[in-house]
Amino acid sequence: MHPDSSRVVPGFLYGLAASLVFLVHSADAQDVLVNVVREGDFVVVSASADMPVERSIAWEVLTNYDRYAEFIPHLRVSRVVSRSGGGLVLEQQGEFRFLFFRQPLELRLAVTEKPQYLVESRSLSGSLKDLKGNYELHDAPGGLRLLYSGRFVPDISLPWFIGLFFVRAVIEKEFSALVAEILRRNSEHLRPIIR
Repeated sequence: MHPDSSRVVPGFLYGLAASLVFLVHSADAQDVLVNVVREGDFVVVSASADMPVERSIAWEVLTNYDRYAEFIPHLRVSRVVSRSGGGLVLEQQGEFRFLFFRQPLELRLAVTEKPQYLVESRSLSGSLKDLKGNYELHDAPGGLRLLYSGRFVPDISLPWFIGLFFVRAVIEKEFSALVAEILRRNSEHLRPIIR
């Protein structure tokens, strides 16, 4: 090993991390705000977006789990496998991708709903350990604010600081796709019928 190689590798990784920050920040998606931090073994995520949409449309998109694979980039499969009382079990499969990183995804989630306001999920099994996440809809000036908060233990074989950029990029892409679908469905709903 070259005597200066111990400096070259961290320098390369920090350079890569800086370029990932630029790529993530340059992808301005509907004023979506995403924050990802590490707390012990957990990755803690928060995201928000304000949208001029009707609550019923946003709720319909949020809870139409079987259609998620049509507009969420990393999902191949999203299906409700059972329903009971106030909850359901959701199965999702796909692959997280960012630049040259790839991470398979398999999740089985327990989901509960408080209509028109809150969707709570927790992992029963799969790639993301101890996953807990919430989508919330709140009134905001001119429409609604969609909030997401979640935490999980990642199964990523990358240095932590690179792993956080990877997770942030994936979450931003995923959340932005959800926001875009809500906006699309809302504009369809408002479009006048031409006879």
